[in-house]
Amino acid sequence: MITNEEYKNAFIKASDARIAFILEDQYWDYLMEGSEGICGYKSLWENFCKMLKEDFNNDINLYKNELHKLKRNFKSLGKYLKRNKPNITKEMYNAELFDFVEQKNDLGKLMYDGHYYLSIDLKDAAFQLLDYFNCIPNKTFDEFVKETTDYPQILCFKGNKLKCWNEITLCVGDQMLRRMGMVALSKIYEDKHPLIEYIKEQGLKIAGIRTDEILFYIGETNDLSEEFVNEFCSKDVEIGGFMCHINLFKYGLIHYKFNDDETYKAFFDNVITGKRKFNAKNCLYIWQLNKLFSGKKLNKMDKMIRDGSGYIELNDKIEIIKG
Repeated sequence: MITNEEYKNAFIKASDARIAFILEDQYWDYLMEGSEGICGYKSLWENFCKMLKEDFNNDINLYKNELHKLKRNFKSLGKYLKRNKPNITKEMYNAELFDFVEQKNDLGKLMYDGHYYLSIDLKDAAFQLLDYFNCIPNKTFDEFVKETTDYPQILCFKGNKLKCWNEITLCVGDQMLRRMGMVALSKIYEDKHPLIEYIKEQGLKIAGIRTDEILFYIGETNDLSEEFVNEFCSKDVEIGGFMCHINLFKYGLIHYKFNDDETYKAFFDNVITGKRKFNAKNCLYIWQLNKLFSGKKLNKMDKMIRDGSGYIELNDKIEIIKG
C-alpha cells in the first residue's frame, strides 16, 4: 500500500473526503479502517491506489497532469457554453416542483430528527445534463472525455468530478445548471415509472429540491413496502431518460457540547447500507463525534486531529448531550 503523503493528499482531494485524515501511516491506517463502515473510505483508498498502480504505474505526476488536462478542457467547454447557453423556459418545469422552489423552502426546517426520507438523486448529474441538452458540439460527454484523456477513470472519484465541473460553473455560473437540473427533475417527477407512481400513491410530500435531487418525506417510521425497498432503494434506476440513485435514509442530529458551547451536526444514516454521511465537510471533530455518539470511548489515537500538515492531540472537551 502506498504511504507517500503526496499520494494521500491526492486521494483526499479526489474523494472529497469529509474526515480530516492525518497523513502519518499509523493514524491514516487506523482512521481508514474505522471509517469504512461509515463512509467507505478504506475501499475508496484501495481503489485509488489500484488505479495509480495499474493505470499510472504509480506516477503521481502523470495522474496530476491528466487531471489538469481534463480541467483545462472543461474550462474551454465552459467558455463555449457561456456563448451558447441551452434554451430553457419555465414551461419546461413541473409546476409543483417549481412552486416548491419559488417558495424558498428552508430544507433545514423541513427535516426532522429521527425521521425517514427518500431521495431520488441524478447520477453524475452535470454530465448527464450536458448530454441531454447537447451542450458539447457533435459529441457525447463520454466522447468528449475520451478525446481529452486516455484515463477517463479519473472521473470515477467525486472530488475530481467536482473540480472539473467547477471549471464550467466558473464560466457560466450556478444558475444555468440549476435550470437544467429543474428540467431533468421535472421529467423524472412526471414520468410513469413504477417508483414515481408508488411515491404519489403513498402521498409522500416533497421535503427538498436541490439541483440534482428530489427529497421526499416519509415520516417518523419507515412505512414503505418491503417490496418497494428491495426493488429500488440503494440502487440505480432509469427514470424519464435519466439514471438516478435511490436512497432511503434516516435523518439525525448529534447535539453536543464543545468547550461548554452547545451545537449540533446533521447526519444521514442509509437504511440499506448502514453507512453514515455527515452534513459537515472538513469538520475536525467528525470522527470523535461519531464514536461518542455510537457509545464508544475515545482513545489517544481518536483524539489526534490534523493541524496544518501535522497533527495535535485534541484537548477540547466534547460531550454528547442528545442523540
